[in-house]
Amino acid sequence: MNEIAIKTESQSLIVRAEKIASNIVDESTCKVAFQEQQKLKQFRTSTIKPFFEPMRKKAYDAYQEIQKKMKAFIDPIEKAERLLGIKIGSFEAKRRAEIEAERRRKMQEMQKKQKAAEEKIAQAKTPMQRQKAEVQLENTLSEPLPVASNKNGITVRTYWSATVTDMKKLIKAIYEGKAPLEAVQPNPTFLNAQSKAFKKEGEILPGVVAVKTIKS
Repeated sequence: MNEIAIKTESQSLIVRAEKIASNIVDESTCKVAFQEQQKLKQFRTSTIKPFFEPMRKKAYDAYQEIQKKMKAFIDPIEKAERLLGIKIGSFEAKRRAEIEAERRRKMQEMQKKQKAAEEKIAQAKTPMQRQKAEVQLENTLSEPLPVASNKNGITVRTYWSATVTDMKKLIKAIYEGKAPLEAVQPNPTFLNAQSKAFKKEGEILPGVVAVKTIKS
């Protein structure tokens, strides 16, 4: 039996099964439906699967062979990628350490210059001496600190972020003037929900008032 014959027989069996399924009204018709079900199962296992299984196996074996060949190319590339990633990471870590060491050295040097300039300002006996010392101090404070360069095409950047670990402590610090008010901001979603829950105008929480708006 070829594929066309299998398709034709399948369609015939399906039509007959659907017709029988819509006419199960008693034990006799139920028995007929059961027998038809067994025919469908028999056709599926003894005709359809044996016909397509060799094709499926051939296609699967071909797929496995392609996967094997592709892996032979991909694995060395991924290994090279990992190697570069490790080397880049090592370089960046070393570069950051060098920059930080240079930054600390520069800071110490600037502090020494600042102290010397402040001493000169304090010891100045004439306006000219004082002005000269102030210019020296200003130049010292304006000296740039070392930053990462893009040597070899790589730029090392340092990013900073903050996470609130104790909201009550932060709020207390704001109340005591130890932290700016900008450190926190109201939660409009929560506050609007509270106004809907209270359903009244005026203060619903300390420092929070509900406002009713009517729109047509």
